[in-house]
Amino acid sequence: MSFPARLKALLEDRKISMRELGRRIGTSHVTVGKWLSGIQMPSDENLEALAEYFHVTPAFLRFGDTSLLRPQTLEPNEDVVSIPVLDVRGSCGYGGELAQTIQLVQMLRVTKQWLLSKSTSFLNFQTLHIITADGDSMEPGIKRGDFVIVDTSQSRFIADGLYAVQYSNAVFIKRVQIHPGGKVELISDNPKYRPIQLDTCESVEVIGRAVLCFNVREL
Repeated sequence: MSFPARLKALLEDRKISMRELGRRIGTSHVTVGKWLSGIQMPSDENLEALAEYFHVTPAFLRFGDTSLLRPQTLEPNEDVVSIPVLDVRGSCGYGGELAQTIQLVQMLRVTKQWLLSKSTSFLNFQTLHIITADGDSMEPGIKRGDFVIVDTSQSRFIADGLYAVQYSNAVFIKRVQIHPGGKVELISDNPKYRPIQLDTCESVEVIGRAVLCFNVREL
């Protein structure tokens, strides 16, 4: 059985579409379609993401060797979450251009206990994604290069808060304030940036609610 056939069988077993698989692992349905048609193979990072999602080994996906299906890789670790790190830069400035194809960079594994000790504002462990902050408009809270964890299950404005949004083909990380009549205001923490006034929520696509920010810097 070929890789496309194995992937198709896994999709049918899970009863999910190409678009849903792409959303789950942080890539586009077009890319998934290329895998299924045999046009291209997944990168090592995407292969790892597929293995994480389907609870199999990368070796099984690539070669179909069932002897490499180690029991510990078949069962998900209920205490650990693998969060996709995407090549999206959320602007903390005047807006970062959104690439036509969003790709997975790597997977970051953390324990659920660690996540819950840092934030309780997310709804689903499986819909967390990481984007990188760019610019200084959200300083001092969010700095350039910080990792921002976004809960993509919160894809509409339920209440005021910090969100990753797409507006005018750019991605922003901003505080969102909802006004009567459906008007929306995108607010920066840095006072040198003026708020962005929008007439309607429909002019903004909500990527998700920003629930946690952290950074790794060399000392």
